[in-house]
Amino acid sequence: MVIFGGMHGISGGLAAAGMLWLACLEAPARPEPMSDASDGAASQEVADPKGCRAQGQEVAEGAAHPAEPCRVCGPSGDFVACPFTCRDGSCTRPVEAALGDRHSCARLDDGTVACWGDGALGQRGDDGSDAATPTPHPRVVEGLPPAVMLAAGRHHVCALSAVGGVHCWGDNGSGQVALGPEAPTVVVTPMPVEVPAARSLALGQATSCVIDLAGRVHCWGLALDGQDEAPDGESRRYEGVTAIGGLAGVEALALGSRSGCARLDDDQVRCWGDGALGQLGDGGLADATTPVEVAFAAPVAPVMLASGGTFRLLVADAGARLLGWGDNRRLQLGTLVHEARAPRPFDVSAYAPAPIAVARGGWSHACALGGDRKVRCWGTQVDGNLGHGEAGGHPARTVPALDDPIGLWLGRDHGCALERAGWLRCWGKNAHAQAGAPLSYGASVTRPVIVSVAR
Repeated sequence: MVIFGGMHGISGGLAAAGMLWLACLEAPARPEPMSDASDGAASQEVADPKGCRAQGQEVAEGAAHPAEPCRVCGPSGDFVACPFTCRDGSCTRPVEAALGDRHSCARLDDGTVACWGDGALGQRGDDGSDAATPTPHPRVVEGLPPAVMLAAGRHHVCALSAVGGVHCWGDNGSGQVALGPEAPTVVVTPMPVEVPAARSLALGQATSCVIDLAGRVHCWGLALDGQDEAPDGESRRYEGVTAIGGLAGVEALALGSRSGCARLDDDQVRCWGDGALGQLGDGGLADATTPVEVAFAAPVAPVMLASGGTFRLLVADAGARLLGWGDNRRLQLGTLVHEARAPRPFDVSAYAPAPIAVARGGWSHACALGGDRKVRCWGTQVDGNLGHGEAGGHPARTVPALDDPIGLWLGRDHGCALERAGWLRCWGKNAHAQAGAPLSYGASVTRPVIVSVAR
């Protein structure tokens, strides 16, 4: 089954779309349970003398142990502990991930959220009692209503509930988490944000935005207005939750470091904010205080819009094409031919066989999930962010050790893929355990490892 990034219905007629830091992912499909990793990862295998798939037994990966439901059949043929958590005798499994700079989070199939990595700015949402100690093991974020969507900024996280409410936590230095004159600069546990009932959510570096039920956009935090400083010399920020003019019928958002783009219901894509690297896609390098239309060379039918820090990717035409524009200084757009700045969209489809299901951007790299069910990454190699363990980032190479991936998310310099059998495998920079491997493994994880709770 090929998964495209359109909007999916959720409770109450809302729609969910998946996000990542510096890249808005549109709606991941709800997976069936999933497979295991290697590279020395803590796979938590439990020896089973018979072997769950040995001797011709018809036991599927992810099937429960006949006597112990909180063990499941793993890819190696042994029963293994639940990938994330066990509650009331059943495993909970990740269905979506959201990755920041030094932390990662996952939404589970029961609506809970778990985070791992760095907690120094409250981004794990675990009360901050041991914020100075990174952890590779997911910790459940308490105090959240069941989540239907999750997004991460550089050092903050927000979750969307089924009734359209938003809770955020983490770094609040630009007001991207909590509003008001007495709001703390670090929020260690989820805090509700008063926004119009939302159907979708997107986060940028230090900006948070929602799409309301009428298709309008409302943002708070670092202002994406193309102006770097306020009169007092500080970074400009929105004065409370602010409606973004010039946008209507918005279906999806992709936020970058100081700019954003929106996919509209009439197949337009509009962008606003900092345009110095061509990230607005309108053919120029000027900033835009209000949204401008992306200048496609020919009509396109957008499917999924994603953002790296200063570049954009667009899956279009039923997954047949992948377009990119903006910053190409690190070959994030996958080509040696184009200039360092690409102010107009051009075709980069060669990097993922069609139909393209998902495309994501990090800071200096990009990855895509193609119709052949393989993840390929390209760009500049930084701390294993390309996931294939080889030198160089051009041309695109396949990320190994992934078994039937159905979801893909990127952080600044790390990534995660969700396998159909229910396992989440991550790779890349791990200096703060954000890739889910113990810190003793080193500062980077060059090939995917499985993320699991502590036992």
